[in-house]
Amino acid sequence: LPNVEAMAMGLPVITTNFSGATAYITPDNAYPLPVESVEPNGFATPSVRELKGLMRRVKDHPEEARAKGARARRDILQRFTAEAVADIMVSRINHLLEAQGGS
Repeated sequence: LPNVEAMAMGLPVITTNFSGATAYITPDNAYPLPVESVEPNGFATPSVRELKGLMRRVKDHPEEARAKGARARRDILQRFTAEAVADIMVSRINHLLEAQGGS
């Protein structure tokens, strides 16, 4: 949730390219961080070397970071506002009703 909150505020986000984050991060709206390994319990170990590089990139390319932050805000607000989620739910419910022969 902190990633989504930061993105909604227009901040550039560096986060592991693993698990739930992959549902909303892209190279256009965030800095996906590769993982080195995934433990049997599902814990991902991020690449420290890549993290250092991404942190430097954000520092050295502030215009790019601002652009990613702005894109992140647009993407999150488009997909996760109460209205957007309600539209998705209504669409899914209608699809299920149609599949059962109802309306």
